[in-house]
Amino acid sequence: MSSIIRLWFWCCGKKTDNDNDGGGGEGLLDRAVRITRTASGQPVNQKVLTNLPTKLQNESDQIEWPVYWRYATSPPYNSLSVVTNRILLSSYGAINSDDVHKNDIKCIVSVTHQTPVINIRRVEFIRIPIEDMDTENIGQYFDDLSNRLMAMEAVDNRKILIHSLFGKSRSATVVIAHLMKSQRMSLTSAFDFVKYCRPIIRLNNGFLRQLIQYEKRLFGKQFTNHTMIEQKNCNQIVANAWIAKYDGLPQLAANISTDRQLTTI
Repeated sequence: MSSIIRLWFWCCGKKTDNDNDGGGGEGLLDRAVRITRTASGQPVNQKVLTNLPTKLQNESDQIEWPVYWRYATSPPYNSLSVVTNRILLSSYGAINSDDVHKNDIKCIVSVTHQTPVINIRRVEFIRIPIEDMDTENIGQYFDDLSNRLMAMEAVDNRKILIHSLFGKSRSATVVIAHLMKSQRMSLTSAFDFVKYCRPIIRLNNGFLRQLIQYEKRLFGKQFTNHTMIEQKNCNQIVANAWIAKYDGLPQLAANISTDRQLTTI
């Protein structure tokens, strides 16, 4: 295939023969780790962590975090939510050396442009460097990531931690997409299941629309009612109740319904 034709396929979002992981060529996920700017031009964090902080360091603020990021290290965001016996979902603030070793995590999937590359022994790192914006094309990664995760699950008992900054929108979206493909679940079933496991999830509307399109592509028809899934996604009653039981952030349950940044990352 000529370079001109390959460029046309890439610009139009088409896949070439070498775009699939395991096809002998470089896949989308392999290219993603080298992206330095998001689609809107935001820089992708290039810092490399070779040692993770301990749980005590994270919780005692011994690590210098940007002010806004401190929410990610506080309850309930800093919990590890078990989705399946292999898949865990969390914020970046939940990642520490103690829990990685305790849970035998062998792969970390980072669905954000904001956090560093994690390069530690015996742990694979996958990065999807996107912003939490309606216009981001997160759907382009659904198939390749799910294929990679299913390959890992088939080989051994390794556990996979999938995170974004707060574990609410970006990471939850790819976990839902993975369940839809690997377990043949409808969008509604996958969404309900992940929300049961991690009640604070709330996807941005653009990601939700891409999941609806993905359902059509996977199953040849749409099972999910668009209005109903949007209402479920916006329903903060369960999330607020979950947040309210934690001390230390008395205003967070109120803020989550009004602060757009908190509700979409």
